[in-house]
Amino acid sequence: MIVTLSALFLIGSTQKPQQAQELWMAPGVKLSPLTFKGPFIRSGDGKILSVYNKTVKISDDGLTWVVRSAWKMDEMKPSQDKGLVVTKDGTLVSVFLDYNSKKYGWDKNGHRPQPGNILKCYTVRSTDNGKTWSTPNPIFTNGYCGQVRSVIQTANGRLVAMLQNLDECVARQVTFAMYSDDDGKTWRKGAEIDIGGTGLTDGILESSVIETEPNKILMIGRTSRDELWQARSSNGGETWTDIKGMGIPASSSPPSILKLQDNTILLVYNQVRSEDGSPPVTRSGENSAMVASWFREEASLRYSKDGGRSWSKPKMFARLPGGQLAYITLFEVSPGLVWAFSGVSAANMEITVSDFVK
Repeated sequence: MIVTLSALFLIGSTQKPQQAQELWMAPGVKLSPLTFKGPFIRSGDGKILSVYNKTVKISDDGLTWVVRSAWKMDEMKPSQDKGLVVTKDGTLVSVFLDYNSKKYGWDKNGHRPQPGNILKCYTVRSTDNGKTWSTPNPIFTNGYCGQVRSVIQTANGRLVAMLQNLDECVARQVTFAMYSDDDGKTWRKGAEIDIGGTGLTDGILESSVIETEPNKILMIGRTSRDELWQARSSNGGETWTDIKGMGIPASSSPPSILKLQDNTILLVYNQVRSEDGSPPVTRSGENSAMVASWFREEASLRYSKDGGRSWSKPKMFARLPGGQLAYITLFEVSPGLVWAFSGVSAANMEITVSDFVK
């Protein structure tokens, strides 16, 4: 199927909207009627909830939505990419960045971040299904956290949010968990995952996390090594083991992972190059020590039925020539039906899982 996208939705971008583009979708994929982005969750009362810009959107069926004002944040500019989770007792917790706190500079001569870079991370809580929210609570304020995309609750009740920091000392991105054992009221920082490198997008960053089995979690992150990397934790993100490349060729773009209701794990990402073999767009220099693929015109899917120990072959499910299918949020709106919404284009898609997972 091919549809025309009239404009691109660019998170945090000052660029003018790009020209209309043609989105190709594989059988089993179609365009969603929704025009806004996620993340999405099921709230404690079973409704679908999204925190989008400065509003909370709530729906029974995903078709009609009630819009409410979000928490008071007159002095904040919240990131669209954020973590959103509902706890076992029904508390909603959102983890987000405040772009009004952003201070960034790069020393091109020294090839390292300038001192004093800041991008702060906050959380808010709601105990009444999104009607009212707590005052934003800072959980990471002494570094530059460029993204937060994933937060989960494990079987023992711990909240685990994946953050990152552009570390001035090592001049690269390191990833770590912030974890909470009291439904998001207070948070502690876990050990850092550092795989080396030098540059703004070198190291490991923009990660997603799932619970593979009770109290065992899997993190998958972006690198500039043309490969996805993983790490595992059996103590709720306090420490990490099995830190390694996954053997899955990928561009420098964030992966998204989702555990379905039948326990199948979906991995959505950008392959290192087009399926037709064309050379990809690459970057290095300020971004990374190595030349890395930045190919984002095609979105591909793999799945695992054994907790992420092995993965299916990739299946490309969408192509947007000249555009980007990246920063994708995933949500299983009903058993076997997944929303896959690109954060940097107007491609809001619905995937019928049975057409891809056998």
